[in-house]
Amino acid sequence: MLTSNPLIIAISGYGKMGKTIEKQALTSGHTIGCIIDNNHENWSMAASASVLIDFSTPEAAPQNIERAFQLGIPVVCGTTGWWQHLSEIQSLCAKHNGALIYGGNFSIGMNILFKLNADLANWMNTFEIYDPWIIEKHHAAKKDGPGGSALQLGQTIIQHLDRKNMIQQDSLSLRAPLSEELSISFVRTGHIIGEHEVGYSGPHDEIRISHQAHSREGFANGAIWAAEKIQSLKGIIDFQALFQKT
Repeated sequence: MLTSNPLIIAISGYGKMGKTIEKQALTSGHTIGCIIDNNHENWSMAASASVLIDFSTPEAAPQNIERAFQLGIPVVCGTTGWWQHLSEIQSLCAKHNGALIYGGNFSIGMNILFKLNADLANWMNTFEIYDPWIIEKHHAAKKDGPGGSALQLGQTIIQHLDRKNMIQQDSLSLRAPLSEELSISFVRTGHIIGEHEVGYSGPHDEIRISHQAHSREGFANGAIWAAEKIQSLKGIIDFQALFQKT
C-alpha cells in the first residue's frame, strides 16, 4: 500500500536487511535519500533525510545514532547487541531533542509472541514444577548471541517468574544450571531468518510457544511503519511499547 506521507529514508547498514528495507520502502512510496555503510559513507546526503533506519552492526549502531541526532534526524534502530550503551544514547537524545525507536525485533508476529510470553510467565509463576527455557536460531552471519529478542524474552520471564533471577548461557557448557538460572541457547547456521521458542518443561508434560520468520519483509515493514510513526515523536521508545499502544 502506498503511503500518503512519503519519507526520505537514510539506511545505515546495507546487508540483507538494509536491501530489503530499501525495496519495501520504495514499494510503499518512500524515497531512499542515501545508504551508509562501509562502501557507501555518505553522511553529507543524510542531512535531508526524514529518518535514519539502522540495521548495521553492534559496533556501528551507537555512532550512527549519535551522528543522526547531531543532524536532527530521528532514528529507527533494529540492530541488537549495543544496548549496554543505552544510557549514553539517552543522554545524547535529550541533549539534541532527538527521537529513537529501538527494538530487538520489528516483526509484528514476534511482538505478539512477546505479549504471549509475558502472559504465560505470569500464569506459570504459580506452577513451580515447570522449568522454563529459550532457544533461538539465526543465520550464520548474525554477530551477537543470544540475540536481542531472545534476551528480551528472557528478561520478561525473570520479571514475572519468582523462581528465576538471572540469564545464563555460555557457562552452562561447563556445569549444570542453578535452579534460579534461566537457560537460553542459540544456533547460528545457514540462512535461518529467525526462530524463537519458549518452553516450560514439567515432569508430566511441556508447554511451548514459538515464532518463525519466513522472510525479512516482515521486519522491514515493521521498521518502515516505525519510521512513519516517529515523525511525531520525541525521546527514546521501545518498539514493543509503541506496538502495544496501537
